[in-house]
Amino acid sequence: MLVARGLDTIIGCGVGLVILLATYRTDSATVRNALSETLAAAKSVLPFLSRGEVTSAEARVARRRLRSDAFDLILLYEEQAGGTGRAREEADRTWPAIVAAQRLAFRILAACWEIEAAGDAGTARGQLLLDCVEEQAIVRALNSLQAGRTAAIPRSKSNFLVPEIIVLNESLPPE
Repeated sequence: MLVARGLDTIIGCGVGLVILLATYRTDSATVRNALSETLAAAKSVLPFLSRGEVTSAEARVARRRLRSDAFDLILLYEEQAGGTGRAREEADRTWPAIVAAQRLAFRILAACWEIEAAGDAGTARGQLLLDCVEEQAIVRALNSLQAGRTAAIPRSKSNFLVPEIIVLNESLPPE
């Protein structure tokens, strides 16, 4: 009876380990993909922000996606930091970029919340914060960062997102 129980436990543990190894994400591209998705989500919110139209259904969907992607970055980091040696090294190496991408995401979301709280005056606030030319410069910078290249720092009157893009430039690990 004791031998049968021990054998059953060993088989159960073996099956569990096989499933863990088969489903565990150790690929370093996972963190890079999550960073890229967060930057893409950030770009999708910028047009709404520059127009000051952050309460439309489309804007809310874009904001929700950005918030979700920013949280997913942390969850992915925690998953990889608790994983195998290679995954843990990759997680530690990308940590500064994860923090920088989260900072960028929540700066954009905070601006949306400010505009939403301001009501009718919020539209003008959005246009003061980010005009169409500045929006395009930020989108170009985020495109570069998404591609793994150093971004040209956008020039703007409001300096909106410039510190975040500088930190992303400095923290993105080489491919």
